[in-house]
Amino acid sequence: KEIAAPEQIIHSYQIYSIIYSAKQDFKKAFEYKELESALKDSISNSQSKKETARMQVQFDTEKKEAENKVLEQQNEIQSLTISNNRYLLSGLIGVLFLFVVIAILVFRQNKLQSKQQSMQLEQKLLRSQMNPHFIFNSLIAIESFIHTKQPDEAREYLSDFARLMRLILENSREETVTLQKEVDTLKFYLRLQKLTLEDSFTYKIEVADGIDLEEIKLPPMLIQPFIENAIKHGVANKENGHVDINIKTENNSLEIEIKDNGEGIFSNEKSSSHTSLATTITKERLTNINHRKQQKITFNMQSFPSKGTSVIFSFPIT
Repeated sequence: KEIAAPEQIIHSYQIYSIIYSAKQDFKKAFEYKELESALKDSISNSQSKKETARMQVQFDTEKKEAENKVLEQQNEIQSLTISNNRYLLSGLIGVLFLFVVIAILVFRQNKLQSKQQSMQLEQKLLRSQMNPHFIFNSLIAIESFIHTKQPDEAREYLSDFARLMRLILENSREETVTLQKEVDTLKFYLRLQKLTLEDSFTYKIEVADGIDLEEIKLPPMLIQPFIENAIKHGVANKENGHVDINIKTENNSLEIEIKDNGEGIFSNEKSSSHTSLATTITKERLTNINHRKQQKITFNMQSFPSKGTSVIFSFPIT
């Protein structure tokens, strides 16, 4: 710490975790894993901020250069118009052509900005789904089955973990996925969350009759952040905690409701901050999707102290 060598600190935490795992002191091993993960997150966030600042400077420079080029072109047009009156018609055609070119460049720039914004939102959502703490907790829980000589359980949960990671990575590259894929992803996620929290809550995914899971498609990775909120800030520390996910059709729309019986995710400042982040990212993404796809996807959230939280997504069925 005195010589500011975070990579060596991370390495030390890894060694302590391995030592305590070998001694079967899993509490200590888990604590050092948490320290390792937190420090890695801190380094990653710092690098992300530097990269964002660099990209902003580059964008501002390119924007200024584009503005200077446009100004230079406009000055050229004005000079040619004043000095060559007999070629007025040709000059007007040239001006019109330049305006068309500028319009095309502006349109392309706006399209690129929209695409970049969409990619940034997808990356934020992917990071929220592949939460390092969730990954480490899942692996520690699976490791405990190995140490307690329960190979069947370890194999089963490790298979679920691998399939969940594959689905998240596959879905993150698609604009839409089938409802079946989204439900499968949520099942694996909830199963692993329940494992890491030692069966401290129950859950139920209910799909109404008549819904074709393979036919309906929707944008991926919208639901999971709110399920994470329901578990982490709603039912994780509650006796008889329960999460319901209800999928049904209503007025030519597909409705997905996430409901828990916790204390209400707005009941404390920490959970409110985490929920606000998920809500902000989701609103930005839905604005982008609705603009590009001419759709009207909406979601509504209600939280009641000591009575839980309900989040309802509505997707138009075309």
